[in-house]
Amino acid sequence: MTTEQRLEFGPAMSGLFIDTLGKALTPELRASLKTEGVDLDKPLLPAYPARVFERAVRVVARGLYADRSEDEGLRLLGRRAVEGLNTNFLGRAVLLAAKALGLRRVILRIDRTFRNSNNYMRVDARELSPTSAEFIFNTVNGMPTYFAGVLSAVVEVFGARDGQVTHEPLDGERHRFVLSWTE
Repeated sequence: MTTEQRLEFGPAMSGLFIDTLGKALTPELRASLKTEGVDLDKPLLPAYPARVFERAVRVVARGLYADRSEDEGLRLLGRRAVEGLNTNFLGRAVLLAAKALGLRRVILRIDRTFRNSNNYMRVDARELSPTSAEFIFNTVNGMPTYFAGVLSAVVEVFGARDGQVTHEPLDGERHRFVLSWTE
């Protein structure tokens, strides 16, 4: 799949930029998002190129976490994306269903979550121990720390503590993440 064919779906964009971050986005950030191709003053499109998503995430991370490094801002925004699931009915329903499945099953099925957000990201997950898992992402859009933040927040949503994530680039765009936690 070429980078031009990679799409981030509108509902995922809405969940992050409207439901989760809406009130935190200043008029300046909204204008910056519009410049990057995400106009929050109009109905969102059914899908956006992955490059638009990446640029929009970076703009927001820089704006909301200006006092932090870019990597730290992306990590914090990734955490906030998961924590923000409680902001709308659908997100709350997803969290309730996920909690019924349990942390282990959610982690091993995390690829489905990303498949619902876009048409290009694939994640192979495997349990390393009762309190750790490995994830191989086929791409992280050049933002590995954003996805490290997402993963660390997932375990905390389930009541686990001390979610720690390490990551390393593999070949091409692929990245390996190891997530560990305390129950």
